[in-house]
Amino acid sequence: MATSTGTISTSAGPLDVATLVSQLISAESQSQLTPLTTQASSYNTLISAYGSLKSALSTYQSAIKGLSAASFSSQKSSVSNAGTGSNLTTDPFTADVNSDDSTKILAQKIKSEGVTSGTTFSAGDSLAIKIGTNSPTFITLKANSTLAGVRDAINASKAGVTASIVTDGSGDHLVLESNTGGTANTIKVTANNSLSRFAYDPSSSTPSTTTQIQAPRDATKAASGTYSVGVTQLAQTAKLSSASITPGSTFENGLLAIKTGTGSTTIIKPSTNSLAGIRDAINSSDAGVNATIVSDGTNDHLVLTAKDSGATNTIKVTGTADFAVFNSDPSGTVTTPNVSNSQLYTTGTLNLKVGDSTIAINPTANGSGDIDLTQVMTAINGAGAGVTASITNDGTNSRLVLTPNAANATASISLAGSGDYSGLSASGMGQLLKAQDAKLSIDGVTVTSPSNKVENVISGVTLNLSKVTTSADDFTLNISNDTTGLTSAANTFVSAYNTLAKAIASMTAQTPSTTLGQANTSAPPGQRVVGSDHLDPVAQHPVLLGGRWQWHQHAFRHRHRVPEGRHAGTGRNQIVDRGHQQFCRHRQPVCRHRPGYDQHHVLQKWYRHQVDDADDEPVE
Repeated sequence: MATSTGTISTSAGPLDVATLVSQLISAESQSQLTPLTTQASSYNTLISAYGSLKSALSTYQSAIKGLSAASFSSQKSSVSNAGTGSNLTTDPFTADVNSDDSTKILAQKIKSEGVTSGTTFSAGDSLAIKIGTNSPTFITLKANSTLAGVRDAINASKAGVTASIVTDGSGDHLVLESNTGGTANTIKVTANNSLSRFAYDPSSSTPSTTTQIQAPRDATKAASGTYSVGVTQLAQTAKLSSASITPGSTFENGLLAIKTGTGSTTIIKPSTNSLAGIRDAINSSDAGVNATIVSDGTNDHLVLTAKDSGATNTIKVTGTADFAVFNSDPSGTVTTPNVSNSQLYTTGTLNLKVGDSTIAINPTANGSGDIDLTQVMTAINGAGAGVTASITNDGTNSRLVLTPNAANATASISLAGSGDYSGLSASGMGQLLKAQDAKLSIDGVTVTSPSNKVENVISGVTLNLSKVTTSADDFTLNISNDTTGLTSAANTFVSAYNTLAKAIASMTAQTPSTTLGQANTSAPPGQRVVGSDHLDPVAQHPVLLGGRWQWHQHAFRHRHRVPEGRHAGTGRNQIVDRGHQQFCRHRQPVCRHRPGYDQHHVLQKWYRHQVDDADDEPVE
């Protein structure tokens, strides 16, 4: 079997085929793969450069936005205490500047008179709505419409207002709100026929049934100055705790209702008859309180906490039968059911429970030998239980009222009677916290707030109260201009601008060669000068074509007309005398019919007269 040795014998000796093939492949790779690799590297560099430019532009845009009116008009607050003594209060309040609604821009709102449900407005009737100094927008009903149809027509017209409908006891009302706030953007409405009730023009002498419900207001800023501030009371949320309830107790009969503040009364309907079932039913209702169960180790207590603070947000709980243990009056008193004015007590027992202490009440007979409600009251007051008993009378019936003293203000109170005393059974949840407003003085003026976040007292300033001050304190709040924001915004802008300028300069930088026929020593990122290893020196001039920098081998044909009979090559050091060509590996092209004739010299001489023509345009 014949074996190949990878050589061919010739008269000149053996020819190494494998080596020749390897060299040919290497040469082809150099001519094909290397330019592609170089081009890929150039694209990656360009992508990276664009990414850097995008980042610099984004930072620059953010810096420009930072140069807003707020940067030039920002304000700050500071709190100081000039009081004397060793027990001065620390940090009783903080102040936020220009965060409350008193400085924010407002849009005007107007509201029509009540419209009866089902009222129809006729097709062809029109409205004209004008905002500020803008031209009016005309709206004509295309068909008979209800109030909802009028609303939709206004919103579709893009008249500069938003129309809505609100309903109350007097009917449906069309409400228009300007889409742009400020006193310069007031609403004027002209209307005819069935739509005339929606006309609104304060400057007109004709009465209008459409009225303003929110006046427009321009944005302002906090009133700079110095203010003396003292805090005498913090706002609190009402918090109640029931009397002790034995674990596992059930509530089968009766009713439970809760009323918070001036809201409506909510009926609680537990899905299970356990204390946990009551808690869950309260929390799932809209009663305005949060319910929890707290154990003292032996018994459970239902605790109710109002969701909002303030003196008006009290909690009133009414319970009947099994739920009577949760009764609570905002006054903190416990009132018994009505009893007849002639009721006498001869049999049974009566026990008073204050907190976890139970005291037996043993009334004594009066001079007639009877025990009536007055004798019961006297016995309670003499028991030293920490409550005061009194009687209220409506002329027919009487009630026993129990009021805890200061020491027992948070304790639950209950009366449990048997026999003749069973009609006096009553209970009440203890007030752990009483609903109250915050109280403070600003420059000697007394101020109250339902919340410890005090707004709209000093224009543009919100006070956040956390402690009560004392007579030894002398706190001063100072509102002044803050230049740190402006300085920071300006510095950010300068830095962003310099970064952007540097990025642009880096992407467009190039260093021209000072020697004719030699390549530039640098070019913009990603715009690498290509083809420099295979061109005649006459073409060594980089130009921008098709979005990239190229050696003049390509540009030569398009930007400059070559003398008849000659043109630049396209990648193989090719210079041609029309119809004749000679390839020279040493960049010395010659003409076969004119030995020694150097086209390279001729083209160089011609090119020098062309490259300075600044007005030369590409030739198609």
